[in-house]
Amino acid sequence: MTAQNETLFDPVHDTQLFYRELLGAFAEPGKVKTAGRLTAGAESLEPDERMVAVIALTLLDSEVRFAAELAGQERLTPYIRMHTFARPVPPAEAEYVFADGRETPPAWAEALNTGTLLEPEHGATLFLRVDDLSEGAAEEPAGAGEARIALSGPGIPGERAMTVAGLAKEWLACRRQWNVEYPLGVDVVLFTASGKLAALPRTTRAEG
Repeated sequence: MTAQNETLFDPVHDTQLFYRELLGAFAEPGKVKTAGRLTAGAESLEPDERMVAVIALTLLDSEVRFAAELAGQERLTPYIRMHTFARPVPPAEAEYVFADGRETPPAWAEALNTGTLLEPEHGATLFLRVDDLSEGAAEEPAGAGEARIALSGPGIPGERAMTVAGLAKEWLACRRQWNVEYPLGVDVVLFTASGKLAALPRTTRAEG
């Protein structure tokens, strides 16, 4: 029998399921959610690029702009454009940006759109690929490339801890700078190639 995660991606049913997971991630910052199926783009993308395809098929349409600043962007950008009709632009102009959280933030990170006082909802959403996500703080000391993050704010009773493997800590400094003038800011979603995701909305305080 074919495993669920190996069957054909349904652009209606599977995107609806993933959208619910994404909403749940934003409602409970730091809680790890999971994509149900990762076969989107199987005909043209590498396996570790397909989570980006799932996100794009769920959220993007012809009205929005995106930037895919990841390894494999020569495949991802035309795939996303063809299947969603969204327009590729430089990161500073994009509503949705895909980047590699394992690498130090590039120069464009300082210029992401944080919205305006009249339309703060127009701030960008940044999807950062990491190696792994887990809830709670591990007992062992943090290793190289591992971030222990303490979260507080709306949707979090008291404080919530999460451990992120493969996240350059400079991204957390960038996030603090983007969100210094709330309600302006950038919403961040951490994701893995295996389908895990966790949201860090601009309303969430993250120390790590």
